[in-house]
Amino acid sequence: VDAYTGNQTLLSNGANSISFTVDSSIPGSSATDRFSIDFEIETFGMDNQEDLADFRIYPNPVEDENITVQAPSFTGEAQVNLYNMIGQKVMTKEADFQSSKVELNIGSNQTGAYFIEIEHQGKRVQRRVIVE
Repeated sequence: VDAYTGNQTLLSNGANSISFTVDSSIPGSSATDRFSIDFEIETFGMDNQEDLADFRIYPNPVEDENITVQAPSFTGEAQVNLYNMIGQKVMTKEADFQSSKVELNIGSNQTGAYFIEIEHQGKRVQRRVIVE
């Protein structure tokens, strides 16, 4: 974000080049804090409410590293992602829903709140889990 011109430039992965000019007679043009980076936070949508009715995770809170995900509308392969509260993906696993449930080891994460996300046949559902 260029505070002087108000322009915003979307950065891509890797090196980025941004052209600009400086007019030393205008303080805003040469300010040391003229440029900043804004991070857009992607939030979890809850648009699959029909899938959430039968979607369960237990035990919750998680006391050891193992959980059971029960989703009667899911059969077959699915991707399981675990995110911390600031949106960083801390785990990705493939899961095979046999009998509409799967047991997972989510690893030894720090105590706190996380979001678990299941992606299955174009559908995505999320739930909050607490790790104790």
